[in-house]
Amino acid sequence: MARTEIETIAWLVDHHMDLKGLDTLREAKRRAYLLDPRFKWLLELHHADAAGTIPRDLSLYREVKTFYKKYLALWRTEQKVGPPAALLSGHDLRDELGVAEGPEMGKILAKIQEAQLEHQISNRTEALELARTLLKR
Repeated sequence: MARTEIETIAWLVDHHMDLKGLDTLREAKRRAYLLDPRFKWLLELHHADAAGTIPRDLSLYREVKTFYKKYLALWRTEQKVGPPAALLSGHDLRDELGVAEGPEMGKILAKIQEAQLEHQISNRTEALELARTLLKR
């Protein structure tokens, strides 16, 4: 088998019990999970698994499939509009807080983006404050 096929099968096996609680994940994690191209196969794997149980219970499958379709529709709309503009850039971190280019800067920018997607912050001032907090850790 090709390496990509092996990795896909391993991912499906690792995540085949993860469908319950998708609505409780943080937005950034849920987004990454649902937009993973393998997710549609995971959903079908769950269907096959649930269809083979006695008593047959496809309620979680139906619930997740409905959630997935709504999420994809919302994401497609967002893609037409575009993602929200970044609140800070690497230049901002360097100029405002003296952060050097490198992995730390990337991690801070990723945390800021995640907080923005989860509606924890919504402006430049809040983003800078979050960056300051992250630098203290």
